[in-house]
Amino acid sequence: MLHQPTPRAGGPARGDVHTRDIAPILATHCLPCHRPGEIGPFTLASFADARHRAATIAEVVENGTMPPWHAAPEHGRFRNERRLTAGQKQLIAEWARLGCPEGEPGRSPDLSPGTGWRIGTPNAVYPIPVEFPVPAEGLIEYQHFVIDPGFTADTWVQAAEVRPGNRRVVHHCNVFLRPPTATGKDELFETGSLGSTNLVAFTPGSGPDELPDGMAKLIPAGWRLHLIVHYTAVGTP
Repeated sequence: MLHQPTPRAGGPARGDVHTRDIAPILATHCLPCHRPGEIGPFTLASFADARHRAATIAEVVENGTMPPWHAAPEHGRFRNERRLTAGQKQLIAEWARLGCPEGEPGRSPDLSPGTGWRIGTPNAVYPIPVEFPVPAEGLIEYQHFVIDPGFTADTWVQAAEVRPGNRRVVHHCNVFLRPPTATGKDELFETGSLGSTNLVAFTPGSGPDELPDGMAKLIPAGWRLHLIVHYTAVGTP
């Protein structure tokens, strides 16, 4: 379990160190993207990584660019929000100002959650039927893929997850639900009493869609999965 340091009265004291104070914040709020194989342009998995980027980290944390979290604060608090507290921002700023002390070398973070299904072994996996060649540069139009899961009866889904084949080039993906008679790309179709249109979405650093016991999303018999994927060029095909 990660330790989240409690801000000290009057701000951080001299001696704030990476192992004790900074690494837990990075592990929770940064490593989901800034780790090998993810979309972050550099890794923050080690002390050396964080020290090398300390000035940038302090700047983007202070101005609110990172971690990315766009929910308006006046609408309340949200479960699993990525917003840093004022105390955490102070810890990072003071650590960078003091020259990035390491402290006692700590255990390397566990990066295993990025290598498997976060919802556990799924009941079914539906791959995109064709590979999409991502060009080295330029703007890429949203790509649309329609998958028939073959449901012959109404199906309730409690957990769903999108796993990109190459996370470096997938900016985000939305999975919508559509009846077999649909022909357009921009129509939205509702299912269930709450009017759900979306099964699951993926953005860098986001988790799967897992609903509590007693709740699920309806996929009517015969309906398709409509994936809309935004790819980003990274300099090589």
